[in-house]
Amino acid sequence: TAHRMKESPPDPALLAEQRVYAAERKAERTARGAAADDLLEEDFKYLPEATVRLGEAQTALSQFDKALETLKKVKEKYPKADAAASVEFAIGFAQFHQKDYDAALRTLLAALENPGKAPGETQAKGQFYVGESYFASGQLRESLKAYLRVTVIYAAFGEWVSASACTSQAAI
Repeated sequence: TAHRMKESPPDPALLAEQRVYAAERKAERTARGAAADDLLEEDFKYLPEATVRLGEAQTALSQFDKALETLKKVKEKYPKADAAASVEFAIGFAQFHQKDYDAALRTLLAALENPGKAPGETQAKGQFYVGESYFASGQLRESLKAYLRVTVIYAAFGEWVSASACTSQAAI
């Protein structure tokens, strides 16, 4: 007998992104773009989060300039969205990977100062990357402090605590 896999409900953010993509394609085919009005208001509530994920994916693919452009658009267009809190962290991560450690530090420290609704794990990762930025800048004492903050403040996030413990050894 054949076993059927249980279908999981579709991800609302992906559905919204698909609808936005379809509407954009329709708009491109029309002179005015009026076809984009076909999107339901509800579809847009996931757009900021989906766009942040796109920026994070671009960072993971080493497309840092594209990532910063995408993330800055989210920041400008949706400053009050729940996902806006995660945007600053994502921008800081992209800046770090571009080796712009001073900009990454400024962005991540500001994001940690006012994390809004950013998930705790995002904050833990942000604090870890503050340590990484200090370390890469040669500020070993500050990097140790940042890594210690991860282990104390974000103890529930083992991945970042472990990474901080391992990396802090190199700073000693």
